[in-house]
Formats: sequence, C-alpha cells, structure tokens
Amino acid sequence: MAELLVHARQPYPRANLIAALWGDSAPSGSGSSALRSLVHATRRALGRYGDRLETWPVGYAFGVQDHEYDLAAFRDLAARGQAALDSGDATSAAHLLGEALQLWREPQLADLPLTATRTQLLEQFRSVRAGLIDARLALGQYRSVLPDLRAVVAEDPLHEHSWAQLIIALYGSGSRAEALRRYRDIRKALAVGHGIDPGPELQDLHARILRDDPALLTRVSAPPAAWTWVPLRQLPAALPDFIGRRPETAALLSRLSAAWQVVVLRGMAGQGTTALAIHAAQMAVPSFPDGQIWVELGGCADPRDPEEALVQLIVWALGHPARSLPPAGPEREALYRSLLAGRRVLVVADGATSADQVRPLVPGTAGSRLLVTTRKRLCLEGAAVQELAGLSSADAVELLAVTAGHHRIEAALEFAASIVASCGYLPLAIRIAGWQLASGHLATLSELAEALADPDRRLAVLTFADESVTARLHASLARLDAATITALCTLASDTADDSSLTAPTVSALLGPHGRSAAACLENAGLLTEARGEDGLAVYHLHPLVRAFAADLAGRAGTSDRLIHRSLTGH
Repeated sequence: MAELLVHARQPYPRANLIAALWGDSAPSGSGSSALRSLVHATRRALGRYGDRLETWPVGYAFGVQDHEYDLAAFRDLAARGQAALDSGDATSAAHLLGEALQLWREPQLADLPLTATRTQLLEQFRSVRAGLIDARLALGQYRSVLPDLRAVVAEDPLHEHSWAQLIIALYGSGSRAEALRRYRDIRKALAVGHGIDPGPELQDLHARILRDDPALLTRVSAPPAAWTWVPLRQLPAALPDFIGRRPETAALLSRLSAAWQVVVLRGMAGQGTTALAIHAAQMAVPSFPDGQIWVELGGCADPRDPEEALVQLIVWALGHPARSLPPAGPEREALYRSLLAGRRVLVVADGATSADQVRPLVPGTAGSRLLVTTRKRLCLEGAAVQELAGLSSADAVELLAVTAGHHRIEAALEFAASIVASCGYLPLAIRIAGWQLASGHLATLSELAEALADPDRRLAVLTFADESVTARLHASLARLDAATITALCTLASDTADDSSLTAPTVSALLGPHGRSAAACLENAGLLTEARGEDGLAVYHLHPLVRAFAADLAGRAGTSDRLIHRSLTGH
C-alpha cells in the first residue's frame, strides 16, 4: 500500500511493485500470481475502500484524493515553502516547511523496507529539513537551530551543506573559533575518507568567516513586498461516481507527461470531457508541484473573451498585482508566460470554442501544460488531440447502477443494457436515466427501457430538473447557420439510429454543399467522421443527436427559414 500511495492515482507497473515487495527473492516465475493474490487480500482488508485499489493494464493504482492522505499535504506545503524561500520570504518558508515536517513521525518510515521509494521519500524529507534550517538561519535563529544541526551532521557526517549550515549557526551564535574548528573537521574527514577538498560552498564560507564578512549575519526581518509565487490547487472535486475511462485516462496522462505543450480533449455534448479532464488532472497533481489552475472558457452557450480569461489567470490565479498589469495583447501574454517560466504548472481550460480563446493561454516553457476541453475541432499548432467516445457497455451499466442503485440494476440487467444502449452510451444521458429511476419518476427499469426505446419519447425522458440532453445539444448549434442546421435535420430524417453515412450518400442527401455542411457539423461535435476501408469519409450520427435533430425538423419543418425561427424565436 505504501508503494501505491506514494504514486497515488498513477498506474504503478507490476514489475516495479514485485521488485519493491520481494526484491531478489521474488516468487518463482514472474511473481504476477503472488502479486494478484496479495492485491486480492489487500482489497478484502480495506473493506469498503477495497474498490479504490484499481487494476490497470500496466499494473495497479490506488484512488485517493489529496485531502485524504498526508503525503499530498506534505508535498504541497514543501513546494509552497520552497517557493517562499526562493523568493526571500524566510518567515513564510519557515512556517510552511515546519508544518510539512510536523506531518512526519519519528523514526521516519521505519516500517517500510529499504526500497527506491523509501529512499526517495527520505530524500524529500531531508531536503525539506534543510530548507527549514536555511529559513531559520536567514531569520537569525542561530542558537536555537544548533541542536537540530548537530543531529543532522551526526546522521550524515559527510554532507557538506549540513556542515555549512552548522558552521554558520556557530558563527552567528558568537562561537567563531568553534566554527573554524568545525571547518577543519570536515576538511580532514573529506581528505581522509575520499582524498578530496571541501567544495566551493564550504571554502567560500571559511574565507568569509576569516575576514568576518558582515553579510554572513544578515537577517530577514520581514518578507519582501514583491510578488511571490504561491502554488494554487484550483481543480474542482472529482465526481464521486466517476466510472470507467481507464484506457482514456491512461492515454491522457501519457500525453500530459510527454513533450506536448497543449493537450486537447474533445467530445460531443454530454460525453464527459470535463469529468475526465478533472479526473486525469487530479491524478497528475504530483507531476505539477507548482500548481494546478482551472479556468472556465464558457463553452458554446457563452464563450468567454480570451483577454478576460488571461486576466483571471495572471491576477487571480497567479497573484500578479493588477496595478502593474500590461495592456491587453502581446505584452500581457508575455507576462503570463514569464510567470509560468521555470515552473511545472497544469492549466486546465474547460469549454473552449475556438483556437483564438486558447492560444494566449499556452505556456511558453516545457515544464507546464495546458489541458483543454472542447466540443469543437480546434486548429492549434503542436497540440495533441484526444477524441472521447461513449462508455463501454459494462461501464455504462455500472454508471447506471451507481446512479440508480445496484439493487435495481442487478435484478434486471437485460433492461439495464437496453437503457444504456438507448442512451447511446452517453454519460450525461445515463446519469439522467439513473436519476429518473432513483427519484421514482419511472418506477421500474422495464418502464424506463420502454420509454427510451421510443424515439419520440426519448429526449423528454432524458430531462431531469435543470439538466437535459436537449439543452446540451441545443448549445452545440450556436454559431451554426440555418443551412447547416437544416443539413443536420435532413440527415436525421433520412437515417436510422445505427446507420453510417458515406461521403457520396451525404452528397446525395444534401446536394453540392453537403460535404461542407458535414464538415461544419463534425467541427461542432454533432457528427462523427471516420475513414472507411476505401479511404473515403464515413459519417455517424449519434442516436441522441439524431433524435434531437429529427424533433427539431418535425417541429419547424425543414426549410432554413422555419428552422431559424425555431432557434431564434423570430
């Protein structure tokens, strides 16, 4: 469990886990069978939390949120404390790093075997401890830090920075002679043990003590007035009933860890791009210790001005003073890139509708990433694009069960399969169907399955409170002209739920401009394009999009004028 918690939410390879558990004494064969048995026993021991121990194609992962385990809090406090120390704010650094170390108990990790993970964690602990001592020395706490420093030097007798800290503390406490004697001690130890001289840090410190350099004892009385970096954790909470999407999550995490500066997650309305982006971003938190920032771009219904989003990022997220904000345009974008430079920050932009919204938000250096969700096809240079399809049949049924109650679904799996199929495996539609069952609006699965099987009733059933499939799809029509919407209605009226359309068929149905209209619909996320065996385009209309468009055509007729009136009201 310790190995999995250190790498929480990230798939941990089986081979690494076997090596950590058994080392050179791994069970006969690959050890996979023994590992599976151990995982099964661990799940049972965890009781109701057992399902958090997830099986992935490459290994295992443990699903836990940052607020549920202290290692995430330690890393967060450590990152913020180090950032404060780097900026010269020793007061804040001492407070934050001290809080981080209070999360550890003595002796550190004594119940863990000596593995690479244990070594890595101890290095993090020692690094934070060294940072705290640096902050206390900067604050002039020379005498009070001496006991800690003597223990640190005894623990690692050849660590030169620890010796430098001890010598500064002795000098600052008025023990100049002992400080010089300690320098001679470490110089002798290095010469005898390794045949080397002290490094530049110790040699420079020695020379400055000999000449009584007053800068050695400069104290920091207050934090600087300049802007300082404070890592933010702005990601929304992950959905408690997030189901499936393991291959998609793994692919998204792989793209975020690769060289791509921008990763675009694209899917039709209700497909769950936002939920998956939050889920993957939460898993990627350890890879972006300098912060995770969330920005809303408004979606199709209310696209946000990119300059407004940029101001939110610079002033409200990154903390830059508003009074020194450059004018809109290239200078403001350059400031944003400068604030991110040299840091590892994940910016998640939800609901983009155009590349122009996204370009000003692209980080300028390799450490940070921009994850974008959208229904549209964005023309962004050098971006990795991941298309999101519907849930698998098994995951769709599980989502229905989680929403409506497992007891209902397990008693009528055949009806459950029919319901999720009628929903086109669209997560939003399945959730609404589950809410209908849970609320008692439709008492049985058979009733719900029958209602959804009727194309004329389907969209009415998939409405609950203020959420509906129709409203989401209607927003996707924004900025489409009436001729393109007419083309959608024509395709819906002339195809069945499960049919695909070849390029010649689209041209025959829509006329000479059919391919252009199909491209507009595909760009809006209302039509899916693939390539057939002959290399020609093949289009697919999601059954709920088809029902929506057929309903629109039935209410308004199929003329451009009537459809425009139906959409705008005049």
